[in-house]
Amino acid sequence: MISGKANYSEIDTIRFITISIIVWSHSLLPAWHDQSTDELFKEIIKSFVKQLGAISTIIFFIVSGILMRSKLQEYSLKGYFSERIPVVYGPWLFIVCFNVLLIMFHQLSQQDLLATQSVSTVVKSIYAIINGLIVYGPYWFVLTYLVGMVVLIYFKQYSCNGYFGLVLGAITLFYALNFHFEWIDTLHSKAILGYTFFIWLGFQFHSHWKEILAMAKKITWPIMLIMMLVFFSIACYEGYILSLKGVRDPFASNRITNIIFSLIFFMLLLKIGPIRIISNLKPRKIVYGIYLINSIVLLELTVIFKKYIGYLYLVDIWVLLLLQLVFFAVTLILTYLIVCFVINSSLRWIIGSR
Repeated sequence: MISGKANYSEIDTIRFITISIIVWSHSLLPAWHDQSTDELFKEIIKSFVKQLGAISTIIFFIVSGILMRSKLQEYSLKGYFSERIPVVYGPWLFIVCFNVLLIMFHQLSQQDLLATQSVSTVVKSIYAIINGLIVYGPYWFVLTYLVGMVVLIYFKQYSCNGYFGLVLGAITLFYALNFHFEWIDTLHSKAILGYTFFIWLGFQFHSHWKEILAMAKKITWPIMLIMMLVFFSIACYEGYILSLKGVRDPFASNRITNIIFSLIFFMLLLKIGPIRIISNLKPRKIVYGIYLINSIVLLELTVIFKKYIGYLYLVDIWVLLLLQLVFFAVTLILTYLIVCFVINSSLRWIIGSR
């Protein structure tokens, strides 16, 4: 079981590193998603950049399970929502609505949408924006987490049952194989039940925390780094192959190779342990705020630099990578500063801070 300050420091370090990688994935410049070329080296770099953004989602669900396990048996669905709406789902809904208004504002400034088009067109535009944010954009995570928690609370008597885990794992495996067979839509944000297994896995990690931590510490650095390199390369290759096949979401987080790599990366982070400089950033207070706010920062930065983005298709791959690093760093730092400001203001409720 998780107990003691040190263990929570480890989890806090993991949460900050993973949310930073999620910001990386959200901030990828459009030039990384252009059509495939015959230049193998360029495709390797592109695959590396896109795969890097896929490794945190699985870990985020696992960590959510670790943190929620101790309260699982206490929760009814009513009790869960009473506690979580003010700090998770309410702020999420507010930020989604704010994003819709912000995007509409930018559209209105360009097209005067309300004055020139019919009400039905405006409604369709709003629906398209909401759909883009929740299904195709960054805000799918909370809805997927909500569904997963509802399932796990409803079946909480089976939370330690291995067969229940196998059922959830089979659902996850179905979605992972679907990328290659395309039985249903391959978009990862539509694999709503495909992530419940990782919350359940977090429950198991919580129950066997000392053993999991000891296992991570026992793995030697050469073995750990070799596993990281091998499985990261395999995950990049799978994403590249899926790209060639024309799969809609070739670098989705719920691919089987990314799942394996994410688990190895999680063990690596446990082996590293708490990082003081990250602990000083108070990740427990700011991680959810970064998740909610980073897309707003990205939207405004994109609007500011919109006229320059089209030229990125013409730049050298190394210049593009440098620009990506700068864009990511600016996005993360601005988001962090805004979240810190909000936490220390009367508006702290909009990011779930009390």
